[in-house]
Amino acid sequence: MGGGPRSSKPGETGPGTTECDFLTISLTVTANMTPAWFARDRSMLEKTPATWKVESVSGLGDEAYWMWDPRPGPNRNVGIVIRVAGKRVTVGELSDSVATSKPVLMQIAKLTLSKVQ
Repeated sequence: MGGGPRSSKPGETGPGTTECDFLTISLTVTANMTPAWFARDRSMLEKTPATWKVESVSGLGDEAYWMWDPRPGPNRNVGIVIRVAGKRVTVGELSDSVATSKPVLMQIAKLTLSKVQ
């Protein structure tokens, strides 16, 4: 298997969505993201606190939040979700430590937003 980034193939993601995976990091961009759609997605996560924890993030895009799996164990999902310029940008990874993942994901999110806006 090659060592470079792997972008989604047609049909692997929904309409208007592209994804790229590299090592443990996944980057997804969804077009035509409205504030209502973004809020609905967040609300669905907040309704399952045993499966997802959600925490607001300020200073990124129009609005943003962290999401992570609070259950103990390895390979837990950790991600930052941002709405900016009509797009949703999600940067996530499977990790053993939410605290370790957050700074890395934040750096990648900031770099990505400079290209998306």
